[in-house]
Amino acid sequence: MKSIKFIHCGDLHIDSPFKGISEIDPVLHDLLYRSTYESFNNIINLAIKEKVDCVLIAGDIYDSADKSLQAQLKFLEGLQRLSDDGIPSFVVHGNHDPLESWSATLEWPPDSTPTLLTSS
Repeated sequence: MKSIKFIHCGDLHIDSPFKGISEIDPVLHDLLYRSTYESFNNIINLAIKEKVDCVLIAGDIYDSADKSLQAQLKFLEGLQRLSDDGIPSFVVHGNHDPLESWSATLEWPPDSTPTLLTSS
């Protein structure tokens, strides 16, 4: 039996505003804000390095249904990098990014449209 190597991640909350921290410590706020992008980028880098068979992204990719353009572009850039390396991605929506909010997103990378799975 052939084994399957995959990465499963969730609750990325890309572009989370970390409300309230900027008033306390602007430097810490900037570090935390960038950390969501860096974490996602690290997941993509690991998937490519380890030559995984697929990546499953299970919910709450964004922090809310009103996702920023920057967050969408960074997410699609990561999916494109996976696609370029022949790694399929599977995406499940979460309560912070409900299925209804996906209709207004940018187009998925060519030949790498992730499977948008619905939760029950």
